Amino acid sequence: MTPDPTPEEHRAGTQPTPDSEQTLGGVHIATFAPGPYATNCYVLSRPPEPACVIVDAGFEPDGMLDWLEGSGLRPAAVVLTHTHVDHIMGLGQVRDRFPDAPIYVPASSE
Repeated sequence: MTPDPTPEEHRAGTQPTPDSEQTLGGVHIATFAPGPYATNCYVLSRPPEPACVIVDAGFEPDGMLDWLEGSGLRPAAVVLTHTHVDHIMGLGQVRDRFPDAPIYVPASSE
């Protein structure tokens, strides 16, 4: 697991990278495991389209969000698998940077 960069590292040009990446059926899947729980968070995209979907925000998602911006991606939505704190703690940071992205929550979590 790669720790999220400090603001100083980001300003110095150190671009965060996903913990893993793969492409299945034309969908690019970038996996991040930020924060103390190392909760898997995903960014799904279909290159070269700029729209993507974030699956779970996790803790400390700034590295993932920096990667999104650095990759030219913009979330069309955030999907939560469930509402445990390790999956939602970073929602405030996501909303601060991408306020127009709707957030989808399973009916069983409402």
